[in-house]
Amino acid sequence: MQAANIALARIAPALKPQAERVAFELDPDRPLSEQANQILIGVAEGKSDADTARTLIACIQSVSGIARVQRLEQARIAPRSPFEAAYGSFDAFAADTQAGIDAGQFDSRDMPVVLNCIRRWHDEGVWGLWRRDRIWEMAR
Repeated sequence: MQAANIALARIAPALKPQAERVAFELDPDRPLSEQANQILIGVAEGKSDADTARTLIACIQSVSGIARVQRLEQARIAPRSPFEAAYGSFDAFAADTQAGIDAGQFDSRDMPVVLNCIRRWHDEGVWGLWRRDRIWEMAR
């Protein structure tokens, strides 16, 4: 008898309960908290059952968590340096500075040293640390 039950379970597995499909207005352009509120209003108006609403709100929480992680990741990416913002790239700034050295606008002995210091400042991202009050970490 037990073997027959095992064989039957493999041939025709037990059906899982499925929630009834529901349709109601959900504005994706509104904030996530308002979307959750719209779902609760749908339950109050009888357009959805509580279990379906719970599942939908859990989905909204997941989306919220993903959005939060995305914002944190974006905050970790270093913003563009002032040289990239003004010249498009540091190399363009260096070329412009070299043209100034060649034209006699800048001192030919000091400016290459200053340019190398600025290049290191740019490459290491130190220019952005003072904004985040982390410049003293570099001194340690």
